[in-house]
Amino acid sequence: MVTLSEKGIYMLGDGEWEVLGNKVELADPCGAGDTVAAVLSLFYNEIDNQKLLEICNIAGSIVCEHVG
Repeated sequence: MVTLSEKGIYMLGDGEWEVLGNKVELADPCGAGDTVAAVLSLFYNEIDNQKLLEICNIAGSIVCEHVG
């Protein structure tokens, strides 16, 4: 998995998946990658990969909207 900042997330494994980024009012990008990794590890074997990337992308976007 590779996070692509405002361009989204790309993942290659037994298939290939890509999710476009969400437009947000950027306050602080600190912690966005950590959040994506945490959500990925939490749901990795629970849901299909496309849905997983969508949820990771949303979580990373939410973190960017808040300072600190």
